[in-house]
Amino acid sequence: MNPPEAPTTNRAMKQLPVAEKTRLHVGFMRLTDAAPLAIARELGFFEAFGLDVELIREVSWANIRDKVTVGALDAAQMLAPMPLVTSLGMGGLRCQLLTGLMLNLNGNAITLAAGLHEQLGEGGGPPAGPVAAARGLARWIAGGGRATFATVYPFSTHTLQLRLWLAAGGIDPDTQVRLIVLPPEQMVDSLARGIIDGFCVGEPWNSAAVQAGVGAVAASGYEIWNNAPEKVLGVTAHWHEE
Repeated sequence: MNPPEAPTTNRAMKQLPVAEKTRLHVGFMRLTDAAPLAIARELGFFEAFGLDVELIREVSWANIRDKVTVGALDAAQMLAPMPLVTSLGMGGLRCQLLTGLMLNLNGNAITLAAGLHEQLGEGGGPPAGPVAAARGLARWIAGGGRATFATVYPFSTHTLQLRLWLAAGGIDPDTQVRLIVLPPEQMVDSLARGIIDGFCVGEPWNSAAVQAGVGAVAASGYEIWNNAPEKVLGVTAHWHEE
């Protein structure tokens, strides 16, 4: 199947008023769900609308938030809750952020250290499904195990999905496990080094952990909350009004 063609410049420009700003810096994270931005650039969709867009790779969601807030980025791929929580001042920074574009749904997974995952089935061996894995983890904790899990940002679907999965196994995420925040790109290495016992992150990092032999996927985000809003394109209200 041939890739879609970019709209012709004349047709595209007739549909929209002339842009006030044509040179744009757009931030993204090295994740599979940044694909809509990369594809739009590679297929000429930005150019067709008279936009010169530079995609800038960032290393953490806090960086994304901060750089959009101070104007270092015109727009960015963002976690779906980020415009709301930043507008409310949650997380220590208040700035009115907006979004009008959903980039994707789903895409996350919970991955455990391979050795831990192999112990969580009833009677030994790997667990038979997401809930069985969570219940097996609860038994492991009750037997004296201490677990540290990483998520990508305190206010994210990753954090919510991780907490829901833990609760499904009878684990109190506030008292029975330690939750920390790590950038997505540090998840696999931290798991391999034993710094964390599991994480919730978007692709490709779950697959990378499995391929490296250091992790096993315990649950997909689809199994926890199907069609969860995941990433959006965010801008400041000030930028939007200009």
